[in-house]
Amino acid sequence: MSEFTLQKTSGRSTTSTVNQSQQNLSLKEKDSTSVWTKNNNTSTFVNGKIDEFQQGDKNDCWLLASVKAISEHPDGAKIIKDAIKQNPNGDVIVELKGVGISYPITKGEILAAKATGHYATGDDDVLAIELAFEKYRKHIVDSGKATAKNPFSPNYMRFYYPDNPLESGFSKNAIEILTGKKAKRIAPLVDKNLILNDTKIELKKYGEEVLKPYILEKNNVVVAALQTKEDSAHAYYVKGMIDDKVVLIDPYNSGKEVVMPKDEFFSNVKDFTYTNLKEDCDKQLQRTEYFNPTLTKEAQLYKENKNK
Repeated sequence: MSEFTLQKTSGRSTTSTVNQSQQNLSLKEKDSTSVWTKNNNTSTFVNGKIDEFQQGDKNDCWLLASVKAISEHPDGAKIIKDAIKQNPNGDVIVELKGVGISYPITKGEILAAKATGHYATGDDDVLAIELAFEKYRKHIVDSGKATAKNPFSPNYMRFYYPDNPLESGFSKNAIEILTGKKAKRIAPLVDKNLILNDTKIELKKYGEEVLKPYILEKNNVVVAALQTKEDSAHAYYVKGMIDDKVVLIDPYNSGKEVVMPKDEFFSNVKDFTYTNLKEDCDKQLQRTEYFNPTLTKEAQLYKENKNK
C-alpha cells in the first residue's frame, strides 16, 4: 500500500507496485530463525532486535522501511536495542530518542494489536515501535503540537486520520524520532530544474546523478519512496547498488530483497532520505514553527532570470 501521500485523496490507497517485473535476488542468505512462530496471538517476544516482519494495512511504510534500514546498520541496531526494554511481566518500554519520550506498551496492548490483524506481523519489536509511534502521533495532535508547516519538525503531520494515526508520513521524521540522529531529505520541486536537498534549494536535476552517491556511501542509511500512483508512493529501504541494479527491501516482506533496474528506480523516486547515524539532530531547526529553505546562489540566479 502507499503510505507516503503526496497529496490528499478522498479515500485510502490501494496496494500497488512500481513494476511487476521486479525480481528477488539473494545477495546474502539471511539466517531466518523461526521468528514467525514467535509472533502469534497468545504470546509476545521482544528482544530489542529487528527480525523479519511483514507490513500490515496501517499504511506506515514510511516508518517500517525506516526501522528496517536503521536495524541493518551496526550503530542503528544498537540504538534500537537500547530503545526497547522488556519487563519480566511482558510489558515493554519504547524510547523515542529524538523527542525524549518513552512509552509503556503493555503485553495486553501488543496482544490486542495482533488480534486486529492490521499491524505488522512477524517481529514484536516492530509492533511495539508501531504502537509507540501511534501514541506519539495521538499525543502531538491532542496537545496541539502537531504542525503541517514545518517538515523538519518531528511534530510534522501532513494529514491526520483519527482512526489510523500511523497513516502517511516522511521517513525523515521517523528516523529522527526513533534515533535522535539527523536525517536529510532530498525531493523534487515543482520546477523540474530545482531540488530540495535538506535545508537548501539547489539548481539540479532530480535523479541518478544527485542520488547515487548517497546510496554508495557505506555509512549512510537510505530510505526511498517510489511512486505507485499519481498521488502516492511506497517506501523501501535502499540496501545498495550492484552494477545497474538497485537492491531494495520492501516492508511488506522484510526478509526478501527486491532488485530493480536503476533507470526504473531513479525515474520513480519521489522522496529520498539519507542518514549518517553519527550526526545528532538539529534541535533548533526542529523547534522552528516554519522553516523556509535557503536558495543556493545558482538557484537564486536561475529563479531571477526565469522571472524576467
